[in-house]
Amino acid sequence: MAYYEDLSQYGYFTETIPPGIDAVSVGWLDPGHAYPAAAPAPLFADRLFALACDHLSTITSRWHGCRLCPRRLFGGGRTYPVRVTRNGREILVGHGEIRLQTRLGQWLIAPDLIVHYVITHHYAPPDPFVEAVLEGRVVAHTL
Repeated sequence: MAYYEDLSQYGYFTETIPPGIDAVSVGWLDPGHAYPAAAPAPLFADRLFALACDHLSTITSRWHGCRLCPRRLFGGGRTYPVRVTRNGREILVGHGEIRLQTRLGQWLIAPDLIVHYVITHHYAPPDPFVEAVLEGRVVAHTL
């Protein structure tokens, strides 16, 4: 999976962005780049998990593993798809995006792995993303 700095111009599936929409990246992490970290608030983690369950977009044809997790000692590589469990429910992540929007209409696009990054690695997304998650501002239109 590609690395993009938080709030930089989105550049992955650009053909899915309608003309005139400003879309930025959130949570496209890589072990070679530091990221802000803090334990997530339970309400934020719960709502982010729910969005990953119910509002995925731009589903890909292959799975991406977590490059932040250590490699397995035997068998090589990293485990994927990544499993995330919250409140007794399990989902697989690494094959889609979560698309939200700010109050001003800017799109905030994150890989669905962001759920794992937040819960397991304590990645702290930028405030506009946290606010959009807490307010449930899902992008209603995707191509």
